[in-house]
Amino acid sequence: MSKYTTGELARLGGVSIRTIQYYDQKGILNPTTISDGGRRLYTDKELKTLRLILLLKSMGLSLTTIKDLLSEDNSTQVLSLMLKEQEKKIQHEMTMTADQLEMIRKVQDSLADYALISQPDLDGIENMMESKPKLTKFRWWMLT
Repeated sequence: MSKYTTGELARLGGVSIRTIQYYDQKGILNPTTISDGGRRLYTDKELKTLRLILLLKSMGLSLTTIKDLLSEDNSTQVLSLMLKEQEKKIQHEMTMTADQLEMIRKVQDSLADYALISQPDLDGIENMMESKPKLTKFRWWMLT
């Protein structure tokens, strides 16, 4: 079984030593053992836990929530449900983005015949852009 120092674990996890120390201080990621010289030593289990923590953080979970999740007896089941919900959310966002992209392409295709776009169609496009926060910058760009 491999043993890693704080620095080695940080390097393998792609985080700073201070991050590992902070997680240790907060009780989220504790060393397996402490050497006679006082060095904190971690195993592959803690490396996997670190990677899970980083994944959950990237999903927007707070460290308090992550700590609670990791301490649950059924953490695997809870995590599975959370990942399914996140997957649904991302699928929905992808559908919305695809719809927005389709509308942008339609507008681009019709730019050559800009005079042929009726005022009601232009109003509809503007209303759609106002209702989609991600298109606000695009709308601003089109108006300038």
